[in-house]
Amino acid sequence: MTAAAPPFLLLHGTADDRLPPEHSERLHGRLLAAGVRSTYIPVPGAGHVFAGHDDMPGVVAATVDFFVRELLGDRAGA
Repeated sequence: MTAAAPPFLLLHGTADDRLPPEHSERLHGRLLAAGVRSTYIPVPGAGHVFAGHDDMPGVVAATVDFFVRELLGDRAGA
């Protein structure tokens, strides 16, 4: 993994019982240590694939915001 890797978005439910959120936390830390742009967003109370989370529009908005920021950068506000 090098700083040349593309930006990462990690969204992980804090109540995921199939894949603990610590996996995303560790990956996020390693990406940052390698100089990769990484965004980690814990999703409170969400299980695996966001089961039980009632704000899916918020998850989608966070994803769209990430792509706008990463793909448009300074042009996003133009």
